[in-house]
Amino acid sequence: MGYREQDSRIVKLRKEGNTIWSYSKLGAFHNCKFAYKLGYIDKIKGDDNIYSLLGSLAHDILEEAYNTKSYDCVKAEEKFVSELDSII
Repeated sequence: MGYREQDSRIVKLRKEGNTIWSYSKLGAFHNCKFAYKLGYIDKIKGDDNIYSLLGSLAHDILEEAYNTKSYDCVKAEEKFVSELDSII
């Protein structure tokens, strides 16, 4: 994944000792507090599922498209289908 500069307001809040909640963290806490505890407090990584695998694949393809000046959409689709075939 590429580097993303942090918002100076967030950096300031962290330095002041505030906890910053990401959308993913909030969603995990809202959906299942026990799963939140396992993942964010106990640091136990769960097994991948179809949603995490496809989400990671889509993210990688989009990131590559964003970072490449002359990106080929046909090759992106072929890569997605190929990876999907290997998952299923």
